[in-house]
Amino acid sequence: MEYIRNNYQKRLTVTEIADKFGLSSEYLSSLFHKEVGVTLPQYITDLKIKQAQILLKYTNLSLIAISSL
Repeated sequence: MEYIRNNYQKRLTVTEIADKFGLSSEYLSSLFHKEVGVTLPQYITDLKIKQAQILLKYTNLSLIAISSL
């Protein structure tokens, strides 16, 4: 989860994350869902949405700039 939080601005995939930690994507997906209660792709999407909401609320960045991030 820390890796995802530190890299959420990149295009993250389950396979890439699994490779980073020497796991199979199936095992990582299963373990993540079991421990966190949501799928890994959903967690990544939710995190990106929350970060966009923070930028919208607390910065003067345009919608285009935020969507680019």
